[in-house]
Amino acid sequence: MIRVSYQRIAVLFLALAAGTALWPLSRPVTAQDAKAFELRDGVIVDPGRNIAYVMNTKGGIDAVQLAKGTNAWSTDRAAKPLALIGDLLVSQAESIGLQQELQIVVLNVKERVQPVFSDSIKLPDGVQVSIDKTLNSSFTTRAKALGGDVFVSWEYSFHPIKGIASPDTLATEFPQTINGTIRVDLTSRTISSLKLTEVPPGLAPRPPDLSPAERLVGLPIPV
Repeated sequence: MIRVSYQRIAVLFLALAAGTALWPLSRPVTAQDAKAFELRDGVIVDPGRNIAYVMNTKGGIDAVQLAKGTNAWSTDRAAKPLALIGDLLVSQAESIGLQQELQIVVLNVKERVQPVFSDSIKLPDGVQVSIDKTLNSSFTTRAKALGGDVFVSWEYSFHPIKGIASPDTLATEFPQTINGTIRVDLTSRTISSLKLTEVPPGLAPRPPDLSPAERLVGLPIPV
């Protein structure tokens, strides 16, 4: 994943538009304006503060001022912003040496980016947690706030790197996908893994791919 180029371009575009069609700085910010949203993976826009939180090339997070395109602050306590709830920025930290654990860090953006709390949770066997994509795998996260909680959906995909294969070998080398959802409780400052039945409607990850043994015989294998 190129952490800075696309994010910076998107943020600079917002900076140019901040004084015109999107959020005119000359008028008071309304409650609707102030609602933070995800512009793209790794970019959270905070209209109320005219700030965008973006991943940087050093494995940290930059707070970019929309009006100027310059950094208000930077931190290396987390690597990827996931969601902003009030003053709390729920983020993912790089899993160095703990690649089977998803590490969550909650930062207070109002108090000099001080960490409110951090915790990690072990994911199923075979999952390799990483901020960046590799040649044969990817780990992605998406977050959604609901009430006093933030639900983080994750998905790990492994794609075998092979040459041109026959249909018979494709059936045994189909990309493997594992996913799930965790809850970040901002009140109790804890995180927990959820069963599929416990995930609120509309927030559950997509169903995992079926194994070759579970697929219907005779259907073509996606390439």
